[in-house]
Amino acid sequence: MEDDFTCISCKQLALPGGEVREGNLHIIIEDGKITAILDQETDLVKGAVDRHYAEIVTPGFIDIHHHGLGGADDLLLFWQHPEYTQQRLPKYGVTSFLASTVFPEDLEGGKVFETLKILEGIVGKTDRGSTCEGIHAEGPIVNDFGGLPPGEQRMPIDKFTHLLDAMPSCKMMTISPHVDGQDDYQRTKILLKRGIVPALGHDRVAKETEILGALKLDTSQQFHITHLLNVCNFHHRNPSLVNFGLTDRFPLLPGYHHLAPPTIEIIGDLCHVFGILQYTYHDVRCNPELCFRPAQLRCAASASSTSTSCIQRAQCQALQSGSLRLRLYS
Repeated sequence: MEDDFTCISCKQLALPGGEVREGNLHIIIEDGKITAILDQETDLVKGAVDRHYAEIVTPGFIDIHHHGLGGADDLLLFWQHPEYTQQRLPKYGVTSFLASTVFPEDLEGGKVFETLKILEGIVGKTDRGSTCEGIHAEGPIVNDFGGLPPGEQRMPIDKFTHLLDAMPSCKMMTISPHVDGQDDYQRTKILLKRGIVPALGHDRVAKETEILGALKLDTSQQFHITHLLNVCNFHHRNPSLVNFGLTDRFPLLPGYHHLAPPTIEIIGDLCHVFGILQYTYHDVRCNPELCFRPAQLRCAASASSTSTSCIQRAQCQALQSGSLRLRLYS
C-alpha cells in the first residue's frame, strides 16, 4: 500500500444500507475510495500520515429541497451565487443537493430564467464542494403559497412548458393536485412524461378524489409530498395530503388498488416540530421513503449552541433509524 492513504478513526459508522457499526473503527481511503474498514488499530492505522478523528462518520447526505444555506429574502438573487452554499454544505455532511427555487408571477422581471441558467451551469460539477444534482421547482402550480412569492397558479400550458425547457435538470416539482386537477392534470402529465417527480404540496384543500386522480396518472411512478404538515391540513373525515402521507400502505378500498403511498419529507430538527411527531413518522413510514429535515442551518458563526445541539441529536436519530436522505431547511 502506498503511503499517501487517508485514515479516519471514529466511534460510530453509518453504512449506506442503514446499518450502524460502533466501536473503535478505522476507515482506510485510497484514491478517493474506501478500501478497508478495520476494528483494530493495526500498524497500518498507526502509520497513517493523513489521519483524522470523528465521533460519527456517515455517507454523504442528499438534500432534495434546499433553499440555500443561511436563508435569503430574495431566493432567486441568492442562487445567482451558488458557490456560497456549495462551499459550506459539506461541513454539515451534505455532499449533494437539489437547488430549490421559486417562481414569482413576473418571471422575466424576477430574473427567473437568469437564475435557472446559472444553476444549470453548475449541475453535476464536483469541484465546488457540495454537488448540485439538479433543481427542485417549488411551484408555480400551487394552491396555497405559504412562504412562497405569489405566482401564476394556473400558468398556461405553453408558458409552463417553456419554463420546464429552461431547466432540463429539474428533478422534482411541487404541484397542487387541487389546482392542476381542474385542468385534467395536464401539467402533472407533462412532468411525468419528462421524468420529473411530482411532489404534491402547498395545498390545504386537496380532496381525496383529487389526490387519487394525480396518483393514478402513472402507477409505476411513486409520487412525493413536500414537507408534510406544512401548508396542508389534517381532518379525520376529510382525507388530505397529510392523511395520504401518514400511511405505509393504502387500504383495500375502491380507487386505491395498485397505488403506492407517496414518499414524504418532514421537518425533524427537535426545535420547530413537536418531537412526538418525528417518532410517529418513523413508526408509520419505512425509512427509505422518509426524507428527514433536521434543522434550520445558518452559518457556523451565527449558529447558537442550542441549534447546533439539536442538529447533532437529529442527525444521530436519522442515522440510527437508517434514513438515507436528509432535508435541510434554511
